[in-house]
Amino acid sequence: VVGQDSAFDSGDPQSGSNVTFEHTFDGSDTFLYQCEPHDGLGMRGAVVG
Repeated sequence: VVGQDSAFDSGDPQSGSNVTFEHTFDGSDTFLYQCEPHDGLGMRGAVVG
């Protein structure tokens, strides 16, 4: 996943059942992100803090 403002990036896509990514967000805000490999399919989301 990649933050739409480039604030975070999970790196190259990985496959497997135990792959994780963790990011600590600063402050109370809405952070938009998209799944790079599936962005064309509209796979996007938001973390609201």
